[in-house]
Amino acid sequence: MVPTSIELGLDRINRLLAALDSPQTKFPVIHVAGTNGKGSVTACISAILTHAGYRTGRFNSPHLVSPLDVIRINDRIIAKDLYATCYGKAFRADEENAIGASLFEIQTATAFLVFAEQHVDIAILEVGLGGRLDATNVCCSPLVCVFTAIGMDHVDLLGDTIEKIAAEKGGIIKPGAMVVIGPQVEEEVTPVLIRMAAAHNCPVHIASPAVRPSDSDLIEVQYNGQIVRTPLALLGAFQLSNAATALKAIDVLTSAHPQFKVPIDAITSGMSTVRWAGRLEWVDIPGLGRILIDGAHNPPAAEALADFVSNQRSKTKDGRVGWIVGLTQGKDLEGLLSYLLKEGDSLYAVPFSQPEQMPWIRCIPADSIRERVVNSFSGVHCLSFPSLSQCLNALGQDETRPNLLVLCGSLYLVADLYRLYSIPS
Repeated sequence: MVPTSIELGLDRINRLLAALDSPQTKFPVIHVAGTNGKGSVTACISAILTHAGYRTGRFNSPHLVSPLDVIRINDRIIAKDLYATCYGKAFRADEENAIGASLFEIQTATAFLVFAEQHVDIAILEVGLGGRLDATNVCCSPLVCVFTAIGMDHVDLLGDTIEKIAAEKGGIIKPGAMVVIGPQVEEEVTPVLIRMAAAHNCPVHIASPAVRPSDSDLIEVQYNGQIVRTPLALLGAFQLSNAATALKAIDVLTSAHPQFKVPIDAITSGMSTVRWAGRLEWVDIPGLGRILIDGAHNPPAAEALADFVSNQRSKTKDGRVGWIVGLTQGKDLEGLLSYLLKEGDSLYAVPFSQPEQMPWIRCIPADSIRERVVNSFSGVHCLSFPSLSQCLNALGQDETRPNLLVLCGSLYLVADLYRLYSIPS
């Protein structure tokens, strides 16, 4: 029976992969863990390696619009028939061997089968949750282990201190790997990861944030002992850290494994075209015009979103923001919204639809969000709606709505918007 809740552990995924002839051993891996920025970093690494001419696999989670969009080759969603074939193999192996793998474990095995059968030159794997006991942590010899910003999230599963959470994520470090640590907000994180790397005799490389000169549209980032100037398609000041982390991973990869060669033009081409759907994206909505969407779902991500939005407020007539918010149960609602809400703002609470293949996910009821906001934040106009579509329809008819609308709180809510308006993911 497939588990319907999050059950971390490697026993089921190891048994499942053994039944599938261990596809995870048939391609080299860059493994990426962290709290925020994992998706952006994997997207940047994948874009650069693809532009360098390598057949590049990428596995992210959770899916945005459909389960297909988490498995990509050369940054393109794989064909439906390929996905169906590989998913079917993984599902049957689970059933025939009575393993009881979770849906995420079956999806992870599917990705490994796709990458093995399609003969990728390298695969970029995003950890699903944590690291040590995550289903992606079955690759015994990753070339590079990358850590994005680590913060307090999933404390019920990973631990109630930043040191415990960092140690869980550091569990992806393996002997022989190069370790890249991106810029960290929490000062306790880096020493934990350095100690864990030392225990495996793994060299550690620390990434410094890229910079964007005030008189330039280009960012400046270190690569191979020189400064590379490149456009960056991803919005937000926090992406300077993610871009630097990705490029440090490429730098370390090419230095330690000379068979991988990445010229400067592959970096600039990759960085200028990279896309990470649902993160700081402007989309046009009929009847509403341009709105900002972002999957920020924890306080550190909300702080980064607030930093970007603060610059947008100054471009509006009155500085007000209308926040369209849906959240997963268990998230720090008050902590997240404390970064976003200002007096005079409006909040429109909505539910999101049940994500496919993730029965353990539940949204906070919209009325509950509204009640908690009313009790915790003064000067904020708050309404709740039974669905996202009804919310957007109501806002389209409300001439008093704020000029700046931001949809955030959950990637599952972002996915609903994508489906509602057939936005490509």
